Amino acid sequence: MSTKYPQGVITATPPFQSTTAQSYSGVWTLEQLGKNYFYYQQPVAKSLRFRSSATAYLNRTPSTGGNRTTWTWSGWVKRGSLGGNQALFSVAGTTDATYFLASISSDTIYIGNYSTVILATTQVLRDPSAWYHLVIVLDTTQAAANDRLKLYLNGTQITAFSNNNIATYYTQNSNQGINQAASHSIGRETQAGVYYFDGYMAEVNFIDGQALDASYFGQLSTITGVWAPKKYVGSYGGNGFYLPFTDATSTTTIGYDYSGNGNNWTTNNISLTSGVTYDSMWDSPTSYDNGVTGVGNYAVLNPLAYGSTGSSTVNNGNLSFSNSVAHASITSTIGVTSGKFYFESTVVSSGPVGLGFTTSTTPYSAYPGITTGLWWVYDNTVTFNIYSQTTTSFSGSSKVAANQVWQIALDMANGNAWFGINNVWYDSTGGTTGNPTTGANPTWSSIPTTSLIEETKIS
Repeated sequence: MSTKYPQGVITATPPFQSTTAQSYSGVWTLEQLGKNYFYYQQPVAKSLRFRSSATAYLNRTPSTGGNRTTWTWSGWVKRGSLGGNQALFSVAGTTDATYFLASISSDTIYIGNYSTVILATTQVLRDPSAWYHLVIVLDTTQAAANDRLKLYLNGTQITAFSNNNIATYYTQNSNQGINQAASHSIGRETQAGVYYFDGYMAEVNFIDGQALDASYFGQLSTITGVWAPKKYVGSYGGNGFYLPFTDATSTTTIGYDYSGNGNNWTTNNISLTSGVTYDSMWDSPTSYDNGVTGVGNYAVLNPLAYGSTGSSTVNNGNLSFSNSVAHASITSTIGVTSGKFYFESTVVSSGPVGLGFTTSTTPYSAYPGITTGLWWVYDNTVTFNIYSQTTTSFSGSSKVAANQVWQIALDMANGNAWFGINNVWYDSTGGTTGNPTTGANPTWSSIPTTSLIEETKIS
């Protein structure tokens, strides 16, 4: 899948909720703000987060039908919650010829009609740190059955399937469901209104009437060897559309079509309200300095790397973590090895919570206390504690409250780190003289200058 690099900002709630977070751009360089370094032909400015917990999706009903034998769908996808059945692109219908569903089912790519599976890959998509490029190509005019429906992942055609029923259900020149004058959805199954996608999408293109391979939408970087976005420059056909998700003026404009066709999509349960539900993201399969906050592949919480003695939930594009019983912790998808980094987490409801960083790659399922290789702050709603490995630097009265923004700034070059709450930065004695901008009075000093990863703790 996509190559991972060690650089990464770690954040539980991008875009940053701190009202002055942007002021750190002069110290915490944009080149180091949590990005995998990709060479790209097409800079991808934004992605749209789909929160399955909010039943988020897009929908559109074409006024007239388009080409139902030949089309291409291309999109960049970053997974949130794993497992289950999560729809990418679908149309309503009650027969095999009118129904279509493309989804990620049990972490495999799945294409189905009304009665059965058409294709299911043996390949799984289980890397929560990766942006995947998926291309679906329908062309039932082809004589060879396996040429009538093709899948490409990160530029390579998929040829290994656990199920393949193309010959039976996609007969030559047959019309299929997509492109009829019926309700279509992105991010959910349309007919029953189920299988909501959890994660991010970017650069969604639909080409009506052409069967195109992945090279029309992406290319291998000559620098990194990573598959990267390329701007599509061809025609779209009557029902074609291009969704870059860049206009966050409103929940209407964020679904605008930029193909020139005006085939706009309606957003449902997508939020542009400032706070933890804000769904227009800088998280992107390309990295560049946009002069504001930096665009790139941001670290998220890792659903494959959490420990719990209770029942834990990771969702909302892997930016939310909750636990119902006892202790739980989770780490981020991308560790840091050098440079300067900032990450934050919003305390949604008041309760025992901790935030820090560790050299361990194994999450702590029980209360870790003072532990070698862990620097963290823990508030059990009675006492507020600053821990530096096996030392308790400070213990005082509880500070945690709902809707607080907990912050950490890391200076790997000088071995210092700062903890803050709502831009009030603490020193090692629990005072509020810390200043990550000037480098004064760190909460922690003499931290390792390599191999750190964010750790979030909930009790």
